[in-house]
Amino acid sequence: MPESMPSSSTGRLRFDVIGSVTVSLDGNPVASLGRKSLALLGHLLLSGTPTLPRNKLTALLWSEKDEQRAKGSLRQTLSEIQRAFRASGGGPVVVDNLTASLSVARVDCDAIEILQAAERGEVDRRLLAHVRLTDDILGDVEDVDPNFSSWLGPARESFRGRLIDALVRQLPPEDATTITPLAEAAAKAIRRLDLDDERSVRVLIKAYAAAGNMGAALALYARLWLHLEDTYDVEPHTLTQELIARIRREQPQTLALPMDPTPQAASRAQPMLGPFAGGKPSIAVLPFRAGSLDVEHYLTSGIADSVVHALSALNELFVISRGSTLVYVDPSPDFYAIGRELGVRYIVHGSVQKAGQRLRVSTELVDTERSEVIYPNLRDGTISDFFDLQDQIAIDMVKFIAPEVRDRELRRSLRKRPQDITAYDLVLQSYEPLNSLEYAEFSRARDLLQRAMTLDPTYASAYAYAAWWHSYRIGQEWSPSFVEDSAIAERLSRKAIEINPKDALSLAIFGHQESYLRRDYASALRYFDQSLGLCPNLAIAWTLKGATLCFSGNFEEAVDCAKAGVRLAPMDQSVFFAEHILAQAKHLCGHYEDALYWSEKSNARNKQLTSNLRLIIANMSALGRSQDAAEVAARHRDLAPNFTVGAWHSRTPLPGEAKVQWAKWLRSAGLAD
Repeated sequence: MPESMPSSSTGRLRFDVIGSVTVSLDGNPVASLGRKSLALLGHLLLSGTPTLPRNKLTALLWSEKDEQRAKGSLRQTLSEIQRAFRASGGGPVVVDNLTASLSVARVDCDAIEILQAAERGEVDRRLLAHVRLTDDILGDVEDVDPNFSSWLGPARESFRGRLIDALVRQLPPEDATTITPLAEAAAKAIRRLDLDDERSVRVLIKAYAAAGNMGAALALYARLWLHLEDTYDVEPHTLTQELIARIRREQPQTLALPMDPTPQAASRAQPMLGPFAGGKPSIAVLPFRAGSLDVEHYLTSGIADSVVHALSALNELFVISRGSTLVYVDPSPDFYAIGRELGVRYIVHGSVQKAGQRLRVSTELVDTERSEVIYPNLRDGTISDFFDLQDQIAIDMVKFIAPEVRDRELRRSLRKRPQDITAYDLVLQSYEPLNSLEYAEFSRARDLLQRAMTLDPTYASAYAYAAWWHSYRIGQEWSPSFVEDSAIAERLSRKAIEINPKDALSLAIFGHQESYLRRDYASALRYFDQSLGLCPNLAIAWTLKGATLCFSGNFEEAVDCAKAGVRLAPMDQSVFFAEHILAQAKHLCGHYEDALYWSEKSNARNKQLTSNLRLIIANMSALGRSQDAAEVAARHRDLAPNFTVGAWHSRTPLPGEAKVQWAKWLRSAGLAD
């Protein structure tokens, strides 16, 4: 007979799966469920098959155990679920000797609510608060088993596709001239789910233009162009370009924005000088939002006014007037676009929540150049002491912002400038051929860097990039002598930090030499920490730290660092390398589907990175796609004809067990031993 829960309660299950996975039954939190239990329930809920045979569940969650141990683990997990729900008064789970079932009709779930709202023609506010919200589904448990990870990646993509399809139905026809608030919200939600979706961009451009917010419209267009060109080497659709051309004709006086790409100049559009030019650092305070329905206007307005007045007393800041920011009431503001439109580098924004007489005020300081939160703050108080609370928030912001902004501005200017402007220009010229990895262009980068070092022997960045060039040559299997290139790379990177021991770039590249060439991971991590202490937003430092953590066996931490590297440089020419390191970290965690996604994304940006081709081979082999792996191996042979698995195995810093398995996959795909 099946075992079911007692009928003493309704057994209504609340299962939130976006981000932190939480479970409650009839409103009572269920905190005793382990990660395998949560993963099992998540699969039953989201797979479309709420009843599964036990052998399917063991294959999904205990793929690395033998059959008997897997069955035993499943029994323990099912017992854990039953005990947890029984303690909470019952639940919608039924278990028998052959299957486990979940009564989906008795389950409330945040992801399903969001999808159902979209299918009803509504836009759930949670969609506007996250970027690629679907990537966070079951994020707490995605790594419980390789097979579960392999299922979860496509499941997320399928869910995202259904969600986008439902939202697209809320968009107006292409020839519509009026954009309703619902259509604008749907377009914003689609944009957060899929950066490639141009139809949603056109809707938002029309909405911004109709509101007179041409800065936001053109900034959105510019970022779309750069994204499509960097990712796919294509221009925006003709409909998008025609829309911008029509807006130009209708409102020419508003369009004097330097960041406005044309077919000739889009690939390297120049930013506006306003937010990021010299002079005092500039800041704006946006209207505070009401975080609950009963928050009176005077609460949100009073706090924002108090912060503006306090910041205006700081001589080192240029503070935008309060009246200039009143139009920015979007619950999910585009800080980059607002920064460019107002000409500010920093933005303060926040929200006020009220529960009875209690107040909670959250504030954030955002660097608009990177859309990065650099200071979050939270204060609790009551209505009766509102003025004290308002003053304290203003004091908090002044106490933090004054030294932090001063420090960040100093960091921007402290990097030692070259003594020779031509040397500086040569280093800039080297960046593109260095990252192209086309052999002839790549070789030209070394010549440019050598000329820069000759012209200015005190320019640290020239030595650092030259060291990076030799590391790349080793990784690409182009080096005629591993020993010689290693020695040169170490000498150049050491010279860079001798010239300027406070240059974050040089410290990061020296740390990479310590790790990649000398296997001194502890030393490498110290240099990365020094680099990030000087410049917390240096993408290459996060990326290279992620690589070192891969080599040293700290795979989960490597994923976090590599993600930071990708997030901080989404449009940089070198982002393909950051995506490759993220893929490598995912692979070493056993997340082969995710790893393949990122390695193929890296390959789409730069098809010349041979270490990434080897990673694609490993990912495809791990997923049983041996024929596809063999095709990639053929491309690898064309790029690195002298490569042998044995030589690679002897010098790669990958950890032992992973290195052995990887070598087997490379050989099985047809690479020379």
